[in-house]
Amino acid sequence: MQNLIYKLSKENPLWSAERIRDTLLLLNYDPPCKDTIGKYMYKP
Repeated sequence: MQNLIYKLSKENPLWSAERIRDTLLLLNYDPPCKDTIGKYMYKP
């Protein structure tokens, strides 16, 4: 899950943690809260 979050945030730099969470829900994943997603997002 961490690698997927990192990859999504790197490929879509304008997406917020909430947007990534919503995308993971659409893909039938059980994502963590947006604060946790923020920890694993790509940071340039």
